[in-house]
This record gives sequence, C-alpha cells and structure tokens, in this order.
Amino acid sequence: MLAEFVFEIALFVEDSWIDTIVACRVNKQRHYENIKDEGNVFYDNWNKYLLLNNNEFAHKIIAHLADRLLFLLSTSIASIICNILLVLIFKYSILPFLGLFIVVIAYVIFSFTRAISIAAGLDFLRHFILENQRNPVEQEEDALV
Repeated sequence: MLAEFVFEIALFVEDSWIDTIVACRVNKQRHYENIKDEGNVFYDNWNKYLLLNNNEFAHKIIAHLADRLLFLLSTSIASIICNILLVLIFKYSILPFLGLFIVVIAYVIFSFTRAISIAAGLDFLRHFILENQRNPVEQEEDALV
C-alpha cells in the first residue's frame, strides 16, 4: 500500500513538475525540429535504428526510459518520506543520522536532475516518432518504388 502511494506521488511529480520543466526547455530556441544534422553519421544511424520494424526499437527505448524515470522519482520520494518518518519517530535523537540526511538530499537532487534529462529524451523520442510516422499507403508506395 505504501509502495502504491509512493508510485502515485512519483506519477504526480512527473506529470506536474518534470513535464512542466521539459515543456519550458522545449519551447526555447533549440526546438527538436531544428536539430537536423545532415552530415553526422551517428545521427543518421541512430535515426535508422529507431525506425526499424515500424518504430519497435524506439518504443522499447521509450518504455525503458519511462521505467527508469519512474524508478528515480519513486525512490527519491520514498527516501524523503522515510527521512520525515525518522524525524517524527525519533525527534531529537536523530542527530547521529545526519550523514544519512545528507546522502538522501544528494540522491534526491541527483535523481531529479537525471529525471529531467530523461524526460527531455523521452520528449525528443515522442516527437521523433510522431514526425516519422507514416500511414500504410505511403509505406506501400515507397516499397513499390
């Protein structure tokens, strides 16, 4: 029950804070439509890889990154809740655990910054898939040519 509660909070944080931060970044000058790099072999190969098997590999990468994003958020939220419970239960005898608080705060900062970068990557992949989706009629015409 506590795990479901933490997961719901992680989904709320991702939906309200992380997505808002990523949306603000995307609206800036270097929008995803402007990052086409024609001469870059890595970029071309990466695009071809994502388009294989009707975007199957892109969907697998998106699922993996979404799981990683929710793992980082839920573990950081769980550690915050655990620290709050430690303070409430032990009150003033918590001073020996000060190092634990510092580690938790460092992990929370790391996980939120990493979650923002993962969310930006997910947004790019979403944009890439939507941009490169074609209807079956166009795919059949390309196969005939």
